[in-house]
Amino acid sequence: MGTLEILDCYSRGEMGRRQALAALRMGERDYCHLLRLLGEAELPIPTAAEEELQRQANLLAAILGTPDCII
Repeated sequence: MGTLEILDCYSRGEMGRRQALAALRMGERDYCHLLRLLGEAELPIPTAAEEELQRQANLLAAILGTPDCII
């Protein structure tokens, strides 16, 4: 798998950060380099799925004792 293919998989969320870094033969400290490579390839930084964002918002609301949040 080539660099661009790895970056594309990571960008689409098909590969986690650690997996992408390992596939690119980079370490955890190279995350900023991974982000730079994404930018150079004009690929978006991956984000959590909508369901995960909602779950995290609800968890934070529960911790803070506020009503559920809608994203």
